[in-house]
This record gives sequence, structure tokens and C-alpha cells, in this order.
Amino acid sequence: GTVAAQRGDNERARALLEENLQVISHLALGHPDTTLKRFHVFNLLGLLALSEEDPARAMALWEEGLTLARETGDPDRVGTTLANLGYVAVLLDDHERARALCEEALRFAHKLGHGGEYIVPEALVNMGLAALGQSDRARATNSFEQALVASQKAGKNPTIINVLEGTASLAGATGEATRAAHLWGAAQA
Repeated sequence: GTVAAQRGDNERARALLEENLQVISHLALGHPDTTLKRFHVFNLLGLLALSEEDPARAMALWEEGLTLARETGDPDRVGTTLANLGYVAVLLDDHERARALCEEALRFAHKLGHGGEYIVPEALVNMGLAALGQSDRARATNSFEQALVASQKAGKNPTIINVLEGTASLAGATGEATRAAHLWGAAQA
């Protein structure tokens, strides 16, 4: 399923992952290995749903994954899933929920210390997008600035692109068309 998804064969990936869930259901539920396997499948199915522009389905799948991540007690999986859910909440225009999810993701990232530094940039970008959706430009600016610093520190170039796109949207919302065009160009490059 993972290989099929990486190759862009979403239909095959989904079929294999759903079959995997059926096989896993015959394993000892509640066992840590089974919980991790189920988490992995729900996470991948959520990514597939998102790539197919079905954020509501991604939300449902990742919420199930979050439950499983909490069962494992793994703050890394919990934090990452919360950040993913924050992004989906932005897509669903549920900006208040996005903010709450990302704030919780940041708390888990801080529990991880240095190990959680890759969760922080995405959570901050999502918080910036949520703030932008609520027309809170000051909070959006602050979130994007923090996300840029965290992304550079963690070496997360894809997140830097997300920061540039978010900042470009913010510039467009404030009537700074030239700045927005430059930022979109930088993100594209």
C-alpha cells in the first residue's frame, strides 16, 4: 500500500491498506504492535484522502489515528497527527479548531525537546493559516515568522515553501500585491 501510494496509484494503495486493516483486525487488539500498525494504516489513508482533495475523510481517518497514537503514548505520533489535523481543519475553514489542534501539537513537540523540532514548523504554518482565515493578520505574521525560523533551523525546505505561500497570501490580503507576487515567485522557485 505504501509503495502504491508513493507511485501515485491511489486506488491500489487504498485497496491494499483497507485489506491490511482487515488483516490487522485478526491480531490482538490493544497490543502495542497492533496499535502501531493500525495507526500507520490510518495515517496513510488520511494522506491518500488529502491527496484526493477529500479533507473531511482525511479528518475522520486522522482522528482515528490520533486515538491510536494516544493509546501508544508516543508524543511524536500524537504531535504529528495533531499538526496534520490542524491543516485539515484549515482546509475545512474551521480556523478555531485548527488553532487549538496546532497549539496542542506544539505542546507535544515541546515535550519531545529537540526530537519535536520538525513538528513545530508545520504547526506554526497551520496556525498562521488559521489566523489568516480569521483575519488576524498580526497573529498570522507572528506564526509565519516563527515558522520560517523553525523551518530553517530544522532544515525543512518544503515547510519553508509553505511559509512563503502563507506569507504571500497574507501580503495579498493586506493589499501588498507586489510583495505577494515576489513571495509566490520565491515559493515557486
